[in-house]
Amino acid sequence: GNIYSEKAIKAIFETKKRPFFNPLIVHIPSVDSLSTIVDYIPKKAQLLADAFWPGPITLVLKKLQNIPDLITAGKDTVAVRVPNHPVTLELLNQLKFPLAAPSANP
Repeated sequence: GNIYSEKAIKAIFETKKRPFFNPLIVHIPSVDSLSTIVDYIPKKAQLLADAFWPGPITLVLKKLQNIPDLITAGKDTVAVRVPNHPVTLELLNQLKFPLAAPSANP
């Protein structure tokens, strides 16, 4: 769901029966988009992102203030990933917002 839509984010939690204290991962289309989500990118985080994105690694970094607390369970950090799937990357590149998503398992 659109990370800026409270309705979409609540629907994810309700559909998954996920507790609101369990944060969601924010999915972005590229390393270049990281600065639109996080306040600061430490050198080590940048190196990890450059080496492993797109891919399965999730970085947890200090979030920008405009990232809703609902996504981060009220924490000042946000989990961010660039997925490694061509369809997902194509979707993320076409959207004007990042996507929050849980795992696909029930």
